[in-house]
Amino acid sequence: MADALLSLATDLLKQLGSITVQQAQQEINLIVGVDEEIENLQCKFKMVQAMLNKFEESRLRDDAVKLWYDKLEDAYYMMDDVLDTWKTAKIKLQIQKEEEEEGEKAAHSNAPAPLEKKMKTVWSFFPSPSCCFRQVDNVSVRHEVGHKIKELNETLDNILKGKQEFGIDLNSQPERVERLEITSIVDVSKIVGRNEYRDDPLNKLLGVGSQQENNPLVISLVGIGGIGKSTLAKLAYNHPKVIAHFQKIMWVCVSDPFDQCKVAKAIIQELAPTHESLNNTTTTLQALLCIVRNLIKDKKFFLVLDDVWAKDVPKESQKWEPLKDALTHGAQGSRILVTTRNEEVAHMMGSTKTHIIGNLSVDDCWLIIRKIAFFDENIDQHKDLEPLGRQLADKCHGLPLAAKLIGGYMCNKRRKEQWEKVLKNSLWDLEDVEKGLLGPLLLSYYELSLAEKKCFLFCAIFPKDHEINRFELIIHWMAQGYIDIDSKRNMEMEDMAEEYFQKLAMRSFFQDFEEDKIDGRINSCKMHDIVHDFAQLLTKDVCFTIEGEEEVKIDFKRARQLSLIFRETFPEFVYEAKNLRFLNLDFISSPIVQPKLFDSLTCLRTLHLEGQSNLELPNEVEKLIHLRYLKLSCEEIKELPESICNLYNLQTLDVINCGALEKLPKGIGKLINLRHILLFGKYLPEGIGKLINLRYLALFGVFSDPRIKSFPKGIGRLTCLKTLAYFPVGKGEEICKLGELEHLNHIQGKIQIFGLSNVVDFGAIENTLKKKEDLRDLVLYFNTIEEDEEDEEETEAERRRKDVAILNALEPPPRLESLQIDFYKGTTMCPNWMMSKLTYLKTLLIIECPNLEQLPPLGKLPLLEELKIWSAPKIGKVGDEFLGIDIEEEELSESSKNNNNKDLVIFPNLKSLSFWGLGEWEEWSGMGGTVEEEEEKDNSGNAFVTNNTPKIKIMPLLHSLDLVGCGIKSLPDYLCNIPLKKLWITDFLNLEQLPPLGKLPLLEELLIRNAEMIGKVGDEFLGIDIEEEELSESSKDIIIFPNLKSLSFCGLGKWEEWSGMGGTMEEEEKDNSANAFVTNNTPKIKIMPLLHSLELQWCGNLKSLPDYLRNTPLLQELEICRCPILEQRCERGIGDYWPNISHIPNIRIGYIYVQRDGQLPESIDSEMHDDSDQMHVDAEEAGESSYSFCEICVERKDSDQMFKTESCVHSFCSDCIGKHVATKIQESITVVTCPGLDCKGVIELDACRAVLPKDVLDRWDKALCFRNTDDVVEVDKTEGSNHEKDDGAGFEADEQVEVNIDEGDF
Repeated sequence: MADALLSLATDLLKQLGSITVQQAQQEINLIVGVDEEIENLQCKFKMVQAMLNKFEESRLRDDAVKLWYDKLEDAYYMMDDVLDTWKTAKIKLQIQKEEEEEGEKAAHSNAPAPLEKKMKTVWSFFPSPSCCFRQVDNVSVRHEVGHKIKELNETLDNILKGKQEFGIDLNSQPERVERLEITSIVDVSKIVGRNEYRDDPLNKLLGVGSQQENNPLVISLVGIGGIGKSTLAKLAYNHPKVIAHFQKIMWVCVSDPFDQCKVAKAIIQELAPTHESLNNTTTTLQALLCIVRNLIKDKKFFLVLDDVWAKDVPKESQKWEPLKDALTHGAQGSRILVTTRNEEVAHMMGSTKTHIIGNLSVDDCWLIIRKIAFFDENIDQHKDLEPLGRQLADKCHGLPLAAKLIGGYMCNKRRKEQWEKVLKNSLWDLEDVEKGLLGPLLLSYYELSLAEKKCFLFCAIFPKDHEINRFELIIHWMAQGYIDIDSKRNMEMEDMAEEYFQKLAMRSFFQDFEEDKIDGRINSCKMHDIVHDFAQLLTKDVCFTIEGEEEVKIDFKRARQLSLIFRETFPEFVYEAKNLRFLNLDFISSPIVQPKLFDSLTCLRTLHLEGQSNLELPNEVEKLIHLRYLKLSCEEIKELPESICNLYNLQTLDVINCGALEKLPKGIGKLINLRHILLFGKYLPEGIGKLINLRYLALFGVFSDPRIKSFPKGIGRLTCLKTLAYFPVGKGEEICKLGELEHLNHIQGKIQIFGLSNVVDFGAIENTLKKKEDLRDLVLYFNTIEEDEEDEEETEAERRRKDVAILNALEPPPRLESLQIDFYKGTTMCPNWMMSKLTYLKTLLIIECPNLEQLPPLGKLPLLEELKIWSAPKIGKVGDEFLGIDIEEEELSESSKNNNNKDLVIFPNLKSLSFWGLGEWEEWSGMGGTVEEEEEKDNSGNAFVTNNTPKIKIMPLLHSLDLVGCGIKSLPDYLCNIPLKKLWITDFLNLEQLPPLGKLPLLEELLIRNAEMIGKVGDEFLGIDIEEEELSESSKDIIIFPNLKSLSFCGLGKWEEWSGMGGTMEEEEKDNSANAFVTNNTPKIKIMPLLHSLELQWCGNLKSLPDYLRNTPLLQELEICRCPILEQRCERGIGDYWPNISHIPNIRIGYIYVQRDGQLPESIDSEMHDDSDQMHVDAEEAGESSYSFCEICVERKDSDQMFKTESCVHSFCSDCIGKHVATKIQESITVVTCPGLDCKGVIELDACRAVLPKDVLDRWDKALCFRNTDDVVEVDKTEGSNHEKDDGAGFEADEQVEVNIDEGDF
């Protein structure tokens, strides 16, 4: 280098007169001098890439081929490094040149004096020192690259010459099958087969167990990977009966290796997501287990421990013991479900019952393959493929995962020859992974392109069961150089990588997808354990994950991916891995990263540094010239070195997890290849506008802590930007204006614009949004970041007019799907574009609009599904203007003719409607008016009619309505004809009477909360006012609230009486039959026949319950809290209402369960026994010895009505014990135990002959006769028996008939 510098200086001194020509010649020579060698290397690079792709299949079959293949692969990556070094040198030269030009322009702009200008002209004959050093630097790079190319050529020649020694034939053709075309991801979530397992675990979980069961009872699902263990566990975990039965349910993925603290924290996370212990990384195991014990104490819980491993069972068993001990503190009946591949693990976990999950049948496997391969086609069109398909199904060896993979592989293959070729493929002979799964995986794997294979194998670096962020995975692939850019398709790298991801997902390499609610794109996914094992198998020589301080004996010479977690001493072996291209380094104690790391690992493309105590990143990071992705997760780091700006290839800078970071480097504009910035938002540097290749700008934390109040000028130059979720409109001249958004027409997804009240020039923003064709979600905030900073000189009237003008000017793009408008201060909201342009809008939120007096005609939006109007206190009326109709009868008739007599549909797709905080809203009407106004129209099927011809339908799909804090006292009549399923009426302070909600035919969930003025709930609530004569004329039963399942009243402070039809419970004791009120012995009216849950809270004056409640046959849950009068009347055993509610299985009074699953909770069992004994004493003293007390129905019975047995001391009536025994016989249980809690007494057949029907006795007798004495006797503990479901009045449910009530009464 010194000689070159001396030679250059000598030539410059000799040729001062022609210095400009000489300098240009040198610049040309420096670049052109190695062009030919670089071009030759690029050709060889592509050739080697093709050879690797060709022989990849052979390397798994032939060890000799693998040795040769590994050498060739190493050479391939070295070639890639050399080519990238040369490319980087050219980028560096370009940036330095631009910096000098900018410096010269700045110098000339100072207008020097004549003498000074002359001197500069003289010195311009001499190159600047920086120019000289730049030339020398490039000479050095040229020498380095040329030397490496020479070495690579020799290495490559030796590899190719040695191919014959390894038996490599370059002319051989690998066995290939037709490539699969890209299609959408197939939904394979539906479970096929497993009918024998669907109910068995659930029955066990719900209490059909032995008397001697442990607490908690452990059940294990055992089977090989891919057999469907986790799927069955999810089936149980999400089953409604399981959710209803347990107080706490938890799902914890254990995986390998087992970490006691991690599992304990996961349990705490499920039980108490905000618990302080989750933020404390130094919490000891003992402390964590104490927290777990306290959180589950006396609670019946269900815990799934998914994917439990144990390489050393005795050792792992000791580690599990403390956790198992902590879990014993739950209530009796708790359950733990374990999934594992190893039956030894099931024994280690103390399983009482183990289900060995067997293989699927060939028919089931074929059904899976068929559903995926022919996802939307009629299989009858491909009958010729079924025999071949069944042969393929047989090769799946009963593994659901294998069947899914084969189905994905056969997607779009419709020719018989294709299916035959797959059957004959020799890959089926490779069965090294999980018995038969390697074949299906290899078939799908080899169908991928070389780039797609690399993308898949990269995922081996993630831990098992890791939730993989889709976007992060894509930028990892880009950083590693896996994405092939197809110039013919003109696609962005991100879009090409997205296609790779979709293809891998479609082939079932990924699963457990989490989708975005707005655009439906996948946000995250996981890999099945077997698929992960497969990836690790193929990368075992190059991909490593190391955790802890243990000694490592691995040869890292070929290592290209390394994930390393250490706490104390930095491992020296890392420096040996000089070919690493990916490094995830998680260190705990070291406050600084050693510079030596960057001296050694110069081939890195991806670097993730994570450490809580790391305070500084050294300048040597600039030596990582190939680096594409830098991610820092260092909470304490405050600044980044300026040398980062010399990483000219950097594509992604992720500093989201650097909460203390105060600023980005000033020279960030030099990172011309930067495409993605993920920043914890504080501010953006001025150089941000130079990043012309930026595609993704994510600012996190700006909504919870909005410190970025404005952007610097230049954002408008980022014309490639696709993601910009946040844009503040600030004040001042040197900041970015809203108008700069006009040029960013590639923005897609969602954008939130803050501070619209700061806009001054309305004309300059007209084109800001409407050309953004990929924008789907828009949020407009009219307030500033800090409302206190608003212009004090601006009057309220000026602000109102200004907001109206701004909203009119901001025409959104036509394909917008979601719009939110916040803090708008205009009195009207009806811009020209709202009805004409938003034809694709699905969601609309209008929030915090204090001056809005009238709603726009939103009923005209054809695809609107969700509408929320929140905090618009000045709206007084909602009527026809809201529906968007102002049509007279004549116009309707004419419109009908023009539309071929089709109905007019208002809000045709609206499914969810919410009004919150409309305090001055007094009237809600439309078309037919309110309920009170008109009761004479014959409305049919949600259609308003004229001359018996349906003309207008309103909200035909609405299923959810929330009314919170509104002043209305009535509802519009058209609501009675909509399929409403959920209705919330909350904070109605002026509401004195409930509307006739019983007329809502499909209503399932009803909540009435904080309606202080309501004093009575009666027939008006049911929506009926029918005399006996009318009933007798009706031929059909009338059903009130025919589908209501959940009913809640909360905060009705003045409410005293709840009656209806038959009156209150104490007023009338009518002969009601199964929820039917009768006249002349003919059932006419049924009320709430499907009610499942009833909640009454904070109704302090409520004294009564309606008579019809005791006849709701499906009522399972009753909660009465903060209702002192009613609580006293419903007290167990002694309250006058108790006989009418005792049939309800689960009753909670004053936040305490007095009945669970029809039984006395353990906590009050002893107290009830004492009460029973005392009642016998009282009866004897009063001369009432003929009465006894039944512990099931909690009623006094005549002694001749009681069941007598000598096996225990419990006391039950004959009716209850008869139903209990009949239920058990129906379940094929031959030895029936006493239903008393923890009672081991056996009920004998002879003792039951007087209380059982003959058919039940015969069945029991026959079962006992044929029972083999060697069989295992199943003894029932009766934790959730069905005998309690008798309503105490002998009523039976009649057939339900649809409601048929005149809509005019609504």
